[in-house]
Amino acid sequence: MNNYEALIRDNLAENLGILNPHYELIGKEHYIAKGATTKSFIDILAKDRENNYIIIEIKRSNQAERQAIHEIYKYVEAVKEKYKANAGEIKAVIASTSWEELLVPFSAFFNESGITVEGYHLEVDEEYKVISAKKVVPCKTSKGRLFSPVHKCHLYNDEKNLEKGLKDHHENYRLKGFEDYVLFVMAAPQTDETDYKKRLAEMSAAMIGSEPDYEHFETMILPKFMIYSTFHRLPSQVYWETLKTNPEIYKQTEDYLKFFKIKDQEAVDEVLENDILGTLKPYFYFDECESGSPAKLVKILTAENWTILEIIRSDSLKANALLTDEKIISEMMGDSGAGNAILRDSFVISGRAKFLQMKENSVKALKYNEVWKNHLRIFFDDIESLEGYEFGIEILNTTHILLTFILIAITRQRSEHLPKYIIRVNRNAHEKFFLGTFKWNGKKPDLNAIINKYFNGNPENLIMTLNWGGFDRNNDAVLEELGLSFESYLVEVRDGQRKDFMFRNFRFEEVEFIEDGIDRFMNENCGFVEQLTAIYKKHFFELKK
Repeated sequence: MNNYEALIRDNLAENLGILNPHYELIGKEHYIAKGATTKSFIDILAKDRENNYIIIEIKRSNQAERQAIHEIYKYVEAVKEKYKANAGEIKAVIASTSWEELLVPFSAFFNESGITVEGYHLEVDEEYKVISAKKVVPCKTSKGRLFSPVHKCHLYNDEKNLEKGLKDHHENYRLKGFEDYVLFVMAAPQTDETDYKKRLAEMSAAMIGSEPDYEHFETMILPKFMIYSTFHRLPSQVYWETLKTNPEIYKQTEDYLKFFKIKDQEAVDEVLENDILGTLKPYFYFDECESGSPAKLVKILTAENWTILEIIRSDSLKANALLTDEKIISEMMGDSGAGNAILRDSFVISGRAKFLQMKENSVKALKYNEVWKNHLRIFFDDIESLEGYEFGIEILNTTHILLTFILIAITRQRSEHLPKYIIRVNRNAHEKFFLGTFKWNGKKPDLNAIINKYFNGNPENLIMTLNWGGFDRNNDAVLEELGLSFESYLVEVRDGQRKDFMFRNFRFEEVEFIEDGIDRFMNENCGFVEQLTAIYKKHFFELKK
């Protein structure tokens, strides 16, 4: 500590009320002898009225400010060791006359460390007496890469229009404030156009119960190329500032959020992003356009068989040489949990940072599923201690159980639409499988009653939820109406011996089998599922026209 910092320290120690009227001095230059941590001299050690330890670190020069973060970590551990204090009984305070270099590391420490910390901007006079202390508000720090689930899907009839579209995408993303974005340039699948148009006419006719209009579909121009894109998500305040460039759209967005009572921050961000990209000029150039989402991208690449010709990245995404195309595709499909539905990840348990990121992503994927989310929080405490174990997780959440029944019935692809989570940890002859599934209590469903109660008596309202990604705010109530509940199980295999457990009352109880409630429900309520499918076929095509 230089002489200036010592003068500030001595003055502040005599006037701790400038920081907090409830602080009481324990000592300055408080010495903690060397133990498991290195020896430490804490600038000021105080206590508050709840008898918590207050560690105060003084900094003045820019060159020393980043070191303050390292010092705080060391001092917290020293106090925990010497006084056997719990982490919740310790608060750190960084007091500095200059915050230019300190604000970002302090903010990262505040947001991510788990230690209670405050910052104060000190004003001192010519004799280095503290005149005032203003509390520092941490800034938002980057949590790394987060692709928005709001995607753009633009189609082009020929290469000339495709080139025009590419140029337009680069210009518009930057004009709208998105510096980090990804463009997938795709080619349509090879197909017999005549046969394809014939099948399209017949499929459309079957959905609405009419005769095929072959002549209408023969005149259709099938697009040859696609630009599929998304971007790195920005803070909400940036979006609002962008919308302010058009006061009319800004007001429309405010009114929309108020009218539909949208308060969830992620849902708000999606509205803002859609308005910036779709409503705010300039518009993207295209021959045709469709809505995009992580689920839409999965369909394009798997069911529709479009081919990726090129993946174009901008700025930071281009500079990241370690970020593979495969990883970008995976994250845009929603495998990181950004779409509030899907998460896939795997790694060897060896570092806390990776595990913490996965836990954060699982909370996103299970945003509207409090049961599974809370179960996983408990399980992760056990799993995180399994150093060296291989870890894998897959989550497919549901925010619309009725849509789940429809998709399973129509596609016959049960595994792709069945809500579940599977966590596998294994090492040598020891394996654990944590499973999320459903239990059905045998209650017989009444579709008309459900539509009357939760969809204002209009079957179209049920299908309309597809327009915003299949989210149904009444999903939990509908599940209860159907007699379905979220359940969690554990399968443990040790040296070839398997045991099954059900998680009940916050502990695992051994059971003879694991129930598949969705399968049982659909098998015993075929008429209910057929009614749902008929509603889908009747109304969905009409909504798309």
